[in-house]
Amino acid sequence: MAASSATALHGTRQRVRVVWFKATDLRMHDHEPLTVAHRGTLPVLHLFVFDPRWFRKTPLGGFPRMGAPRAKFLLESIEDLRKRLRDAGHELLIRRGNTANVFQELCNDFNVEGCYCFNEVCSEELRVEAQVRNVLKKHGAELRSFWGFELYNIKDLPFDPWRKCPQTYSSFRRRVEESCYVREEVSVKFSSFPALTWGRVDAMPNLGDLGLEELPPDSRAESGLWLGGETAGLSRIQEYIWDTESLAIHYVGATMTTDPAKSAMRDKAYFKISPWLAHGCVSPRRLYWEVKRYEGQKRKNKSTYWIIHELIWRDFIRCWAMMSGDKIFKIDGPNGIRPHWAWSQDKDRFEAWRVGKTGIPFIDVFMREMLATGYQCHMGRETAGWFLICDLGLDWRLGAEWFESQLIDFEPAANWGNWAYRCLPACTAKSMPPMTRLQTTEALMWCAQHDPDANFVKRWIPELASLPPTVAREPWRLDMTAGQAGRPAPQMRHPPPGQRCSVSRSALNKVMELGFDQSDSLIALWNTGEDVEAAVALLLAENDGTPVENTRHASETEEEMLNAAIQASLQDVSRAEDNSSKAVPGFTYGRDYPRPLLPPVLLKQTEDVAEQARKEQQHRDAQIAAEEDRRVAKRPHSGRGRDDGWDKARWEQRHRPATTPGSGGGAGHAVRNSSEKADNAAKPQGGRWGGRRRWNDNMTGA
Repeated sequence: MAASSATALHGTRQRVRVVWFKATDLRMHDHEPLTVAHRGTLPVLHLFVFDPRWFRKTPLGGFPRMGAPRAKFLLESIEDLRKRLRDAGHELLIRRGNTANVFQELCNDFNVEGCYCFNEVCSEELRVEAQVRNVLKKHGAELRSFWGFELYNIKDLPFDPWRKCPQTYSSFRRRVEESCYVREEVSVKFSSFPALTWGRVDAMPNLGDLGLEELPPDSRAESGLWLGGETAGLSRIQEYIWDTESLAIHYVGATMTTDPAKSAMRDKAYFKISPWLAHGCVSPRRLYWEVKRYEGQKRKNKSTYWIIHELIWRDFIRCWAMMSGDKIFKIDGPNGIRPHWAWSQDKDRFEAWRVGKTGIPFIDVFMREMLATGYQCHMGRETAGWFLICDLGLDWRLGAEWFESQLIDFEPAANWGNWAYRCLPACTAKSMPPMTRLQTTEALMWCAQHDPDANFVKRWIPELASLPPTVAREPWRLDMTAGQAGRPAPQMRHPPPGQRCSVSRSALNKVMELGFDQSDSLIALWNTGEDVEAAVALLLAENDGTPVENTRHASETEEEMLNAAIQASLQDVSRAEDNSSKAVPGFTYGRDYPRPLLPPVLLKQTEDVAEQARKEQQHRDAQIAAEEDRRVAKRPHSGRGRDDGWDKARWEQRHRPATTPGSGGGAGHAVRNSSEKADNAAKPQGGRWGGRRRWNDNMTGA
């Protein structure tokens, strides 16, 4: 379809509707603003604005607010949307400049009836939205916004997240699963008007135009995975759910860290759909209904449930951020959390963390992966966040800024909300101040459990490739010979014969989650008065010589006992290798790979943990191979059609709640119908939402 001859000219103001695409809704499917705009009797102008505020420097770290990996994904997503709109006979018009100024020019050139867009939830985005609304209002136009970034429509929730949201994910999940229904997708029927153009449009920028340089391809990354756009996102869903059935067979899940049979450090362990969700290239409802179709047609298992659980978590952290407002950007967070030590902004420490040279391999692998690709898994993000806060004592907002700059799946509520909700509370949970010794013991336990052969470690830290797995995961073992061990370690005292050793199940589970034996965990908790942190430290100190304070019944040990413990911890690597850097040809510890920024610890029974994980993962690999053989053998069709036993209406009838809050006591259908009403009533327009959102707070303890 040719572009309309009714191009806006000065003095001839054509009446139009506008669809305002943003960086979080770059798709055509399940796009209610697009659908509603095309239902009218006016031509529709589709607009995307590159606002320079996205590319400014962050105030604390001075990073580009949008780094090259995310900018590249964004540009690819916009180009894909532009192509898809052209295929439908329409154009995506590109402008560069202040968003409110662009809309002022638009209203000068066109008679704008209304602008249609998705809702925002964070204050900076809300402020831009308010500015656009004011411009439109002055010209007699209306801004109509809709919910669509979330799985559940915000209007259907049994609470108002602007005012009150459940404080825990479990409570949130129970309430929405009991009360809400995931709406159907909406589909667009494009109007028959010719495509609109505008004399002020700008050329599509490239990375250089945005002041960024494209990163060279990295052979360690998954080949061809990170391509932005709706086309690539829908292809990822088809491939991961249907073509390879990886969701049902390989998927581990973002928060599944405790099962030794499931390694989260393998390429197929994650769906990795989050960049397309964050940019709105894929609707969460499309993903939800595809999973449900797969469950009805093929199978339902823990993995297919787990991806839906993570979509609900995504809604939870967004609602929690809505309720918390600007507090998610403050150093104390929404709950006023303050450590007993002062926050630091030490540049050398932060730089080592940023580029993956902390000397702790489990931290460094994920930071290097993100530096090269713009992605790291949930487990890596949490552990890196805890380490930055608890072990390095650095201002957590530096980490959140860096993640904002680098992550291709960045979205402000998710990034800053997860830092404030998941990472910040750790600053008060540790017993010792930062830089005392390694306290984020997950960096040892999870590394042994999820990467027993150190394949992922060696992939991203090739300097360690020549080392045995145990030493690659904990290279400081090369230094910790008996003569270098340091101070004596306390020994756990066992209860006298016949005396009952009783501790709380909650405390016991917390220690055992780190991989310690139940008996050892129980005795350590008994020794420390059920202080979980002290118990973990005591268990670690049996092998590494770290002194532990405030332990009950802890008796002094002899130097010989310490040396024996250290030698025992090194037995698994000394069978074939001498415990010094000289035993590894071509590798010098401290030169080829840095020593840790702070005193490390040795993981107790590390080879036992790794061996158990290795065996269980090999068993699971055999099951996966057999399952894939069966799948290939009986594959008569692609699974794309709906004529294969999947009865959607019957499934809905079984799972639909009898009534839905706000439906007026009807049969629950109201929430599934697409509404043309704007969702602006619940949005706060002033108060806590005024001013800059992130960085106008005082630097407490900095």
